[in-house]
Amino acid sequence: MQVTKPNILEGVLVSIFGEKGPDPISWYPVNLDNMMLTEVSIKAVSILAGETGILPEHLSVLPLPKFHMTALIYAFDIVDVQARGGAVVATLSVLFNENYTPFVYKCIEELENKIKPMSDLAEPIKNQQDITEFIEDLFNQLKGYVETCQRDEITRYQIEAEVKKTYSQTFKFKVIVIGDPSVGKTTLLLRFVDKAFRELYIPTVGVQVSLKSVEYDDTLIKFNLWDIAGQESYRKVRNNFYMGSNAILIVYDINNPKTFRNVKNWYQDAIIALGEIIPGFLVGNKVDLPRQVDKYDGKSLADKIKLEFIETSAKTGENVDYIFQKLAEILIKNE
Repeated sequence: MQVTKPNILEGVLVSIFGEKGPDPISWYPVNLDNMMLTEVSIKAVSILAGETGILPEHLSVLPLPKFHMTALIYAFDIVDVQARGGAVVATLSVLFNENYTPFVYKCIEELENKIKPMSDLAEPIKNQQDITEFIEDLFNQLKGYVETCQRDEITRYQIEAEVKKTYSQTFKFKVIVIGDPSVGKTTLLLRFVDKAFRELYIPTVGVQVSLKSVEYDDTLIKFNLWDIAGQESYRKVRNNFYMGSNAILIVYDINNPKTFRNVKNWYQDAIIALGEIIPGFLVGNKVDLPRQVDKYDGKSLADKIKLEFIETSAKTGENVDYIFQKLAEILIKNE
């Protein structure tokens, strides 16, 4: 019996906030479930409500676990003096199978470049014109892009599998990645773990594990990367995930001072659980956004807690590979 692989791209949907609330006005494929369309519309518009009236500059990632999907949300900027608040609230949602969430994060810049031209639909949406043709065209463009990326990745990994290299030594290291929610831990790891089309199981038990091998001279280093949930509800089980770690990454958001203030708590929790000090990095993430935490303060704190310091952008990939190359060097020297 042949097993049908799930679609990577599930659909495209445009929603507006009308007199009766969020309402789907155009979508493709046309056979998308009506209940799903309504709920996605509500959640997409709620992103705008959370922005205190300011439209997000970039695409927003919206998990939709009920429908086993992940959505990329684009907010239209539609001025209408006759509308309530002087604007029409409208969003475009691109729906992906949740198994391919790593692809969404990995290629979000390219996807944004393909989705943002849809801003031209602002006027037709305002005038209540039929935009079905444009939505179908966007779906087909994105579908072609996704399929091309997947073929390229399969080819790349087939070539790598055929090239067998002999290493003088092989090491395996467990690295824990911790920090407050929404500092970019998962995105940072997805930048490092190349295989964006891996069908990952996104667990609900508070940890996501990824594997990645790197070369250092003639040595192969196999990283076992534990992305530990930052939510308070997982605090009681986190100690179990810390055990056996060889290195630590503590991530904070340079645009959010609270996440920086909490670094000491994360460090103390990990060291108490481990019973020893282990090497690693204090990572100031999101350097692509306006800074609210001084770089000097980050470096000073890293020195106090005996960690290396680096600032990164999980969005652009800046300094992400450097962390793990340097970490490999440190860990090998400690062996």
